[in-house]
Amino acid sequence: MTTPLTLYHIIFEADWQAVKDTELYRPESLATEGFIHYSTLEQVTGTANFIFAEATDLLVLEIDASLANADVIFEDLYEAGQEFPHIYAPLPVKAVKAVHQLSRKQDEKFLFSPA
Repeated sequence: MTTPLTLYHIIFEADWQAVKDTELYRPESLATEGFIHYSTLEQVTGTANFIFAEATDLLVLEIDASLANADVIFEDLYEAGQEFPHIYAPLPVKAVKAVHQLSRKQDEKFLFSPA
């Protein structure tokens, strides 16, 4: 039996509160870039510190990719030197298996470690 692929998506808490009781999650990137940005477990901390360094009230959605109803495409679209998972479709909210608070360490850098 294969373990389902788990993806992670960083989201502002207010945005999650607005969509958590809906059927589909359609972030702005879906309209502007055509896909939703995700990270692997190993990429979440780096993504948070690079993209969201000044942000507060962030959550990390833990997603069962097998419930996304779309293919996961790993690609390096921004020449970052690593491939990130993307899904070119809205995300069914039922695919969200857990929601984690994104916390900062004493040095004010984000550290993600789902417990």
